[in-house]
Amino acid sequence: HYDLGNDFYRLWLDPGMTYSCALFARPDTTLEAAQDAKYARLLDLVAPRLGYGVCSIYLAEPDGTLVLRATHGLQPESVGKVRMAPSDGLTGLVAEGERGLFLSRADRHPRYRYFPETGEERFRSFAGVPLLGNGRCLGVLTVQSAQEATFHSNEVMLLETLAEHVVGLIGVSRSLPEAGTSSEELPADAALAARPTKRARRLLGGLG
Repeated sequence: HYDLGNDFYRLWLDPGMTYSCALFARPDTTLEAAQDAKYARLLDLVAPRLGYGVCSIYLAEPDGTLVLRATHGLQPESVGKVRMAPSDGLTGLVAEGERGLFLSRADRHPRYRYFPETGEERFRSFAGVPLLGNGRCLGVLTVQSAQEATFHSNEVMLLETLAEHVVGLIGVSRSLPEAGTSSEELPADAALAARPTKRARRLLGGLG
């Protein structure tokens, strides 16, 4: 069914086009809210292990706008309200370049943008890694710390691995081509995007 394109999935998925599990707290919880609850639950599990003050997930909408969908450490009220173009801010820079960014002093970078609704003014260091699936950036995973932290290679690897796990939770539909593409034309990793890699499962065992 991967050759049906996103028009098919829009009929029954949430607005974020998330083709994966969801976490329903109540029977009347909307699908979109259940998807956000899933991301929030993941961050609540991993953030204490990572040791950073903030861990957040931004997901890209169809037009490329990045939206804060879950956070551990920023103001909860900012979820769904913080929005930025890929050309805006440090998170946008990660999405735009599709490569990680690791800064001990985020506010000294020319692309730094302060979002007062998040309460992030007390955090100095910033790291962001792209959520890549099927050759596209689906969003950005970020961490922030109150200290001027230097991100070492093992921390970079851990964040990249966590990003792989998040991509597995997002699912495949966000990165599917439009209808009319045959299954033979799909990239080899299209179906695999719906589950985390072996490395992600090994380092983050028990979180999926």
